[in-house]
Amino acid sequence: MWGRFFGDCATNAPHKKRRINHMRKHRIERNLAFPSEEFRAKVRAAVKQRGFRTEQAFLIAACEHELERGDNMEAMDDLEARMVATLANVAREVQALFTLAHTQ
Repeated sequence: MWGRFFGDCATNAPHKKRRINHMRKHRIERNLAFPSEEFRAKVRAAVKQRGFRTEQAFLIAACEHELERGDNMEAMDDLEARMVATLANVAREVQALFTLAHTQ
């Protein structure tokens, strides 16, 4: 009966094997509430200015950037800690040499 209206396709023909699209992306959707209309206007302007197709694409790119920046910030913190330790060691050695030279 339905074949008469919708044609004989894979979705309404139970005797035919259905195709499964393995390339389909899993989507998680969430509505966002902007804190103010001014902020949303700024986001929309940035979307247009930077050439994004949608606000969602812009927000996803911003999230990815922030996540990458977080990883980089941890690495920077480690580098800064090592540099501070190295400079403290050099300062102690210079102080020891200055004391030795002053004593002689």
